[in-house]
Order: sequence, then structure tokens, then C-alpha cells
Amino acid sequence: MKNHFFLSSVVVVFPVVALLTGCGEDASDVAFKEPLPDVVDFNYHVKPILSDTCYLCHGPDVTNAKAGLSLSNFNSATSHMTDEGLAALVAGSAKDSAAYRRIMSDDENVVMPPPESNLSLSAREKALIGKWIDQGAKYKKHWSFIAPEKSALPTPNNATWAATPVDNFILKAIEDKGLTANPRAEKETLIRRVTFDLTGLPPTLEEIDAFLADTSPDAYQKVVERLLASSAFGERLATQWLDVARYADTHGYSTDFYRDMSPYRDWVIQAFNQNMPFDEFVTWQLAGDLMPNPTKEQVLATAFNRIHAQNGEGGIVAEEFRVEYVKDRVQTVGTGLLGLTMHCAQCHDHKYDPISAKEYYATTAFFNNIEESGQISYDANDMPVPTLLLPTDTQEAQLKRVTAKINALTQQMDSRYTADNNEFKQWVNSHLPNAPRDTNQNLVAYFPLQASDSNQRIANQVNKDAPGKVIFGSDPKKKVGDAMVHINKQGREAIRLNGDDPLYFPQVNGFERAKRFSISLDTQIPDTLEEGVLFHYNKAGILYNFKGFDVSVEDGRWQVRFAHTYPFNAITLTSAEKIKRNQWQNVTLTYDGSSKAAGVHFYIDGQPLEMRVEKDNLYKDFKHTREGVLKEMGLKIGARWRSRGTPDTLVDNVRVYDTDLTMVEVAKVFGTPSSTPEFAQQDLLALYNHRYNSAFQQDIAHLTELRAEHSSLAEQIQEIMVMKEASNPKQAYVLNRGSYAEHGEPVQPGVPETVLEFDESLPKNRLGLAKWLTDANNPLVSRVVVNRYWQMIYGQGLVTTPEDFGSQGKLPSHPELLDWLAVEFIESGWDVKRLIAMMVNSSTYTQSSKSSPELKELDPENILLARGPSARLSAEMIRDNALASSGLLVEQVGGQSVHPYQPDGIWRMNNMDYEQGSGQDLYRRSMYTIYKRSVPPPNMTAFDAPSRAHSVGVRQETSTPLQALALLNDPQIVEASRVLAQSVLTDTANISEQLKKVYRILTSRVPSDAELTLMQEMYSDIEHSFSQAPDKATEFLSVGEAPTDGELDEIKLAALGTVTNMLINHDASVIKR
Repeated sequence: MKNHFFLSSVVVVFPVVALLTGCGEDASDVAFKEPLPDVVDFNYHVKPILSDTCYLCHGPDVTNAKAGLSLSNFNSATSHMTDEGLAALVAGSAKDSAAYRRIMSDDENVVMPPPESNLSLSAREKALIGKWIDQGAKYKKHWSFIAPEKSALPTPNNATWAATPVDNFILKAIEDKGLTANPRAEKETLIRRVTFDLTGLPPTLEEIDAFLADTSPDAYQKVVERLLASSAFGERLATQWLDVARYADTHGYSTDFYRDMSPYRDWVIQAFNQNMPFDEFVTWQLAGDLMPNPTKEQVLATAFNRIHAQNGEGGIVAEEFRVEYVKDRVQTVGTGLLGLTMHCAQCHDHKYDPISAKEYYATTAFFNNIEESGQISYDANDMPVPTLLLPTDTQEAQLKRVTAKINALTQQMDSRYTADNNEFKQWVNSHLPNAPRDTNQNLVAYFPLQASDSNQRIANQVNKDAPGKVIFGSDPKKKVGDAMVHINKQGREAIRLNGDDPLYFPQVNGFERAKRFSISLDTQIPDTLEEGVLFHYNKAGILYNFKGFDVSVEDGRWQVRFAHTYPFNAITLTSAEKIKRNQWQNVTLTYDGSSKAAGVHFYIDGQPLEMRVEKDNLYKDFKHTREGVLKEMGLKIGARWRSRGTPDTLVDNVRVYDTDLTMVEVAKVFGTPSSTPEFAQQDLLALYNHRYNSAFQQDIAHLTELRAEHSSLAEQIQEIMVMKEASNPKQAYVLNRGSYAEHGEPVQPGVPETVLEFDESLPKNRLGLAKWLTDANNPLVSRVVVNRYWQMIYGQGLVTTPEDFGSQGKLPSHPELLDWLAVEFIESGWDVKRLIAMMVNSSTYTQSSKSSPELKELDPENILLARGPSARLSAEMIRDNALASSGLLVEQVGGQSVHPYQPDGIWRMNNMDYEQGSGQDLYRRSMYTIYKRSVPPPNMTAFDAPSRAHSVGVRQETSTPLQALALLNDPQIVEASRVLAQSVLTDTANISEQLKKVYRILTSRVPSDAELTLMQEMYSDIEHSFSQAPDKATEFLSVGEAPTDGELDEIKLAALGTVTNMLINHDASVIKR
């Protein structure tokens, strides 16, 4: 087979000179405004060009590379030969390299990139590539995949300017450009800047005045220390981390049910306030459950992996979405910790970075091994599993008390009611076991299923007032369906099931986790049935995560399942043997109320069937709680809503008991005449105790009461989604084209080896992954984290694409500084507060943000940092500034999300009503506002808060008219404006002083004379307008729940409140300088 370079056959038509037409024979000879470097570096000069213009077709994705040519590494590029015998790249000779010839060609049929790609190279870019090839075409590992090194601190000319090591790097770069740093910012500007950056809140007037009065050399450092020690610091850093963690209060998708994950948010705040080392912070979140003897907090931290969007829509493919959840976890690690677009390798090898699809799916294997369902329960009260119970101190004490009573009573019964009991021995000797007590005493329902039964009425011989019926399509509202089919063979009357219309017994109800019961029926299973439910106490199958219990056929075997939320909070048993077909058999299920697999027994024809325990972890009730669902509950046979039934199966003689029948009873009542087993002593003892021993019966009744109390207490305990490794690892695969159903090559847990090889001594689980990520030799994580905090403090990262440190990402503006900080961060023990203190205590940070026209033109984006940082406040800061300035802010830390003011009807797209909170809930910090994925808070999304649908490395920054409209009309802001005005009006008499005070509270500085004059004019105009229309003033003052002081002049208060509202919208208020 011929080896083709894309469009290479045209090359030989043109002589070399023609290919270089228009650029000269050596493009590197051309003079450029920015001269070519003496040594062209692959990472910093060449790779960005190749990545932007060539890698889509000729990148690391070798399998799909056009013409089989990859320019991503030396061997591929130099070994590729065109049909004409030209090497794509000849190290040391650009003119002999076919790729370079194509780049330099003026012929649209030859030039690369081709014109239809809408990509092109500038003359300087072509010259860089040519010079690089001539210098030997030296490839390098991508810069971010090379471990950072801590270089010696540069020595700038003005060495005394350097307050922290950050300044040595920044000032040296400034001086190299022939520039000087800006002077220090004014103290009012500085305290406002650092207070917002470290706490997300404005400084109070008292804090400003104290700072202005402190003339000591370390006055600013003392402010920084105070802010780092405040609880608001943890809230500030948590707000940023929650973007990475894609934290939201609802599941997402169209159902978008609420789930309370606030304990995770509280843990994050606490971790930052306690200055938890960042490597530990990461490890707990990725693998806290896998640590030796994990604490509740360590397990709680793993909620990080579970707060992605989850789908509860009916009709979805559960496995498809389970796979999506696993992929989301990989994307979050990629975005938040590695700074890589790993998700771009789902369908094929990464087009730009050396990450193969196999490595991507090897990484998914770390997150693939928990017992979760891709379709979460339609009951919003049931938290997707696995979960952690978080009892309050009171609840925990109550549970311990009840558990102790249960354990004591159980131990007492085990020791008291033994075979050594004389009464038992006498009972055995009297041969009573051969004639056990009539089980009909505990029979609460019996449906013989006779020919007289109909769809409308199925007779109950125990209670004629509690008949059964058929519900068509498992829908109680459906009135028409197939006729009931009766079978009468060999003297047996039975009903043939159709698999769609269950036999429904609405008054066979009230089953609970703590209650004992037994269910028995006769059945004949057809050859064709491999899967389907025989009888159940469910609303639905996967749609409600099988809440309830059921006996089904799965893969030709019997399956018994009790579930609160399948597959984790459940008991699941599967028969070792395949089912018997085309013969009548009795099926009996007994349950003893213990919530344990050992308390579930399954019999065929009176004989216990060997059952494998797949899951034994039922810790909450299987009884439904939704009112609408409870109306439809009851025992059902043969079909289940939105599930597979058992068509062509025959059923007869349905019996229900309010006790767990003993093995002896089941054998005597439902065994075949040919099978009369010899009963073990323990079996006879169980029969004696349960049916003839009144003391035991009293104790078992008390035990049932205690279990019911325990179950009731457990139902009230909060659950939170966490990670919990399954006992049987789930095989992961390369998914062809990213499809959940297209299994390719099996893979074991692994990582992108180009980043750092996975140490074989590490466990191949999430704990091993966490150790790999936080390994001192990992070149990415410390850089990515340092860059994120730099971005938080300075407004943009040293790498301005914090979510992409790969080939398509931007190069670092100060690579040596980034590497120095990354190594220093690790050497400090991953000390976040120390890192941030180093940044904000630097002279770089404390510079004035004012800029000369010349500097703005030279460095419009402040890459050099020759001036201080300046940026608009974040969405949360804008709202919190208004609340804090007005005195409305409630500074309580942590707790559940709250429901402040939002537009009427905002949740109706999900058929829900937004229920506004009241009192303090209206004035909590913005980070506690309920975050609904399908409808995020509009007053925050207007200011670029993300949807939290996925992990976010950096928020977009926009400036739109909608933002001004939001600040002028949002009830939260209007209310804060009038409350602040009321406070100022109460303690300040002069309007000029009132305006000054409002302005200073909102902006942290005193207004200029010109600003004050303008405010006075605004006030006069507004006061006049309100005096002409006092009802408008009343309307303004009625916004929000905070009370208005009736002693104040309404017109003056409304006028000052309106000016305050306008000032909140003012540049000086919303911009942090």
C-alpha cells in the first residue's frame, strides 16, 4: 500500500523555488517587528502554531491522521515519506522538508493548511517553523508535562521593591521591557481589593478607618492575617472550588429534583478555614472512603465525585447515563486538577494532546466501580446511592439507644430460647412437629384464582371485602384492556398472565422493613421467559429504583430483591440454579423484618432454594412515602409499570401471611407429597418458638416494635451521596465512538502516562489515583492549582486557559514564576493560606491599578502586571456587597441552601413552584442561594455565574445592559438600597453627608467633589419626582420584607434609597480596583 502525505502528489510538479515564491528562499531572513529568537523553542514558538493550524489533521491522533502523517513527534514527522520520496520533515533542512514546502507554497492546490480550512500562517510563523527545522527540528515534551523546577530568584534592578518572591519575577520582566512598576495603591483601594479577594465581602467603615489610622510598617500585613483567619475566607475559597466541583442543589435534566448536598459544601468551607493541606483536600475528595478506617468526614468529602447532574426522566437507558456519570468524574478531574481536556479523548485519541482513548477509558475505570443507577429514582426523597447517613447528635443518640435495645434483646432471646429448653424437649417428644399449628391463623389474604374471577373482581376467601382486580397496563386510570384468561387443566383452575396487566390486590398492603410477612403462590413458567417480574410490591422498576420488594426472573434465575434505593440500599438474592419451566411449582417468600439477607428465605415446593447473596445492605425502609404513589400500592402479580412482566405464565393460589412462616410450616403446607424432609433440631426449635412459645412470641413482638422504631428514626436521617467501592470490580472498556453500548478493548485502571507514569506500588483504585495526582513529580496539579489561585487574586491566570494546559491552551506569561510557585507550594506542604498570603502581600498585588495611556496600549490586558489588578466583582460579590453594606447580610456559616427573592414562576418549566423563603433566609451570602441546574439564580447568571452543569475552570466575563437592569430592578438590590438609605438617614442629618456616607460604604472611598455634586443633583431631581408622585415613593419603599421606619420622611427616604440603588450600579461599586 502506498504511503500518502495529504495532497503530496502535487509537490513534484513544482520546483522548490516556486514553492517559496513570495517569501524569499529563506523566510527567516525577513525582518519582523518582533525579531525571531536566536534559538527557536518547540514548546514556546513552534508547537502553538502546529496545534492551531496542523494538529486537527496531523496531530497526536495517529489513527485518524490525514495521509498517515503526524507532526506531533520527531519520529513520525521525519519517517513519513511522500509518494515522491520526500520526507515530511528533514531535521536541519527546511528547504528539503515536504511539509515546509507545502507551508511556503503560493499554489492553493498545494499550500498547507488548505484554503478551505480557513486557517493560515503569518510570515513570521512560517519563518519560525523554517528556522526551527534548520536548527535541527528539536521536539520537546509539552511544557506542562515537564516537571516544574524551582529556579533561582531573578534580581531586578530595583531589588528593594520586592516584598515577596513573586515580585522578583514580575519586576524583572517589567524592567526587561524598559518599564517600571506602578506606585502602591491608596489604602482605601487596597483594603477594598484585598478584603473582596480574600473574603468576597466589602470592608466595613470601621475596618477602613482602623487601617487608615494604622501607620505601622506592617499595617497591611495585619489586615491580610485578619482576613485569612476569618470564617469568610473559607466561604470565599469554597465559592471558587464549587465551580470546579460543579456543585448544585438539584439533579439537573428535565426533572431537576432537589437534593440537599449542603454538608459537602460545609465540609469544603471548613477545610479551607482549617487550611487543610491541598493534597489532603484532594485525596479525601477523590478517595476518602478508601483510606484506612475512614472517618465520616473523609467519606463525606467523596461527595465531590457525585454532585454531577443525574437523570430521573422516565424511559432513559440507565447504563447510558451511568457511563455519563463516570465520564463526568474524569472530566472534573481533568478540568479541575490536571488542566487537561481529557473528555476530548472519548471517541478517538486526543487530536491535540498525547492522550489516547485507551488512556481516557483507563482513567474512567477508577470511577466505574460503585453501585449506582444511571436512572435515579423518580421519588425526589430518595437520594441516589451510594449514600452516607448523617444523623444529628440527637438522632445518633436515639439510634444508639434503640440499637442497643435490639442487640440486647436479640442476645437474650438467643441465649434463652435454645434447644436445651425442657418445654421444647417435651413438645418434640409429643410428636407435635408432625402436626404444626394451622398456618391459616396468620393468613391475611387468600386468592384461589377461580373461573368466577374477573378483571373487576378477584375473590379473597379470607376477607370478601378486600378483593383484587386487574389494572390495565399497570395504570389505574386505564379502564379498558384484555379479558382475563382462565386455564382449567387436570382439575386446576388458574389465570394466564399477559405480562402487561397485573393482578392487583390493593388491600394487601402496608409492608414495611420492620414487619414480618410471607407470600406464596403456585406458578408455571413458560420456556420463553428469561426476564420478568412474577410478583412485587413496587410502584415501578428502575424508574423508582425498585423501591419495595419483588420476586422476578433474571437471566433465567430467580431473583429476590428488597430495596429502598437499588442497587446499593438493598437486599438482593439470586438463585444458584436456573428456574424450572413448564411445570407447576409453589413459590414462597418469607421475611423476618430484620433488614438482613439472612432474614429472607425463598422456597420452591416447600424446599429452601440455594440463593446467592448479591447485596445485603438495606438501611432504610422499602415503603414508599409519596402520597400519590401510596394510593397505588398493593401486591401485584405478573406485570409492573414500565417493566417487563411474565407473559404466558400461569398463577394460582395466592396466599399472604402476616408472619414469617418457618421452614417446617412451608414444607408441610407447600411441599409435595413425595418430599417429607427430616427436620433439623434448629428448624423444629424455630417452629416451636414462633408458634407455641408464648414468652418468645412476646419477645419477638417487642423486637418488631424496636425494629419499627429504629426504621422510623432512620427514615428521618439525612443522606448524602458518596463513593463506596463495590466488592466485585466492574470491568471497564474502551467505548468505541464513545457509545456506552459499544464495548471495545477491556482496560484496567490507568492514567495518561505522558503526564506521569503510574507507580506500580500504588493501589489501582481512586486512592492510587489521588496519590498519583499529588505526587511531587506530577507536572500538572501544583501548576494548575497555583494558577487558579493566581487567577482568583489577579483576575487572570499566569496561564489564561486554566482548564487547558495542553497544546490548545495558552502559554504561561511568566513560566519561571509559575514553576517556582508550583514547587514552593509542594515544599510548603500544599499550604493554601501561605500561597495566597505570598500573592497578596507582594508589591505586584499592592500596586495601583491606574494606568498611563502608553502602558494600556503596550499591555492592554496587564499581562506584565506593571499595574495592580482590576476586575468587576463576581456575581456573588455584587449581591453580597449590597447586603453587607445595608446591614442585612446574615453571616451564619454553612447550612442548607436558602430561597431568596427570585422572579415569580421561574421554576414552572419543571412543573414546580419556587417557594420564597423569609426572614434571615432572604439575606444569607449568595453562595447559599439554592442553585437549580435548569434554572440557576437569574440575578447571578446575569453576572456570569455558571450553570454548574459541568466543571468550570474559569467563568466567562461579560458586560451587558442586562446587568444594569438587574441591579436597578432586582428586589434584593432595591431592598438593600432602601435599608442602607434608612440607616444613613437615621444617623446622619445633612444630605451631603448622607450621600458621602452611602458612597463610602458602597465603594470604600470618599467621593470627589465632582461626584458629590452629581449625586446631589440626582437626589434633588428624584426627591422632586417623588414629591409629585408620593405613591411611587411608597411603592419603592414596599419592596422586600425588611421593615421601613415609619418615623422617617417617606419622600426623603425613597429619594436617598433610589440614589443608593443607582450607586450600587455605579462603576466604583461593581469594579474592584
